[in-house]
Amino acid sequence: MRTYYQPEIFNHNLEGIDRKRNIIATYYLKDRKEGVEFLDHMSLIQSLALESSTGTWEKVAEDTDEVRETLACKLVGYFQIPNEDKYVAEAVVQFALSIDAWIENVPMMLLSIAGNAFAYSQHLRLLDISIPDDLLVKFKGPKFGINGLRSGSASRNAAPCHCTS
Repeated sequence: MRTYYQPEIFNHNLEGIDRKRNIIATYYLKDRKEGVEFLDHMSLIQSLALESSTGTWEKVAEDTDEVRETLACKLVGYFQIPNEDKYVAEAVVQFALSIDAWIENVPMMLLSIAGNAFAYSQHLRLLDISIPDDLLVKFKGPKFGINGLRSGSASRNAAPCHCTS
């Protein structure tokens, strides 16, 4: 029997997720297929989840069952938005993304949360991110912050620029 939906993605809820080990990302998703009254949102969500976490929706040698179980993005919330257009599917979706995929690599984390997944839908919007406190403390943040930049301390402490205009 062929499985269409991966259980490691769909068999979860927010209450069952370890909030200290997962980032929760909330998105708005809207899709339209003219002439198609049943739009398989779950198939699209599965592709989004896998692209955002393991990097591929296709099975490859490195994409083992263990990788899928520990690192695959998990759908923890699907809230359909009713509308009058029978060719449109709209929803707010929430994914849990394991912090084990990036450790302390902010660019990779942002790419997973707000990167390649946006190629799947013109109307995919990131609404919110909840990052565990244990992960947040590992990032020092900007050197000067907004107040430091506005006060000019950033420019006083910066290396001199030898640019020509």
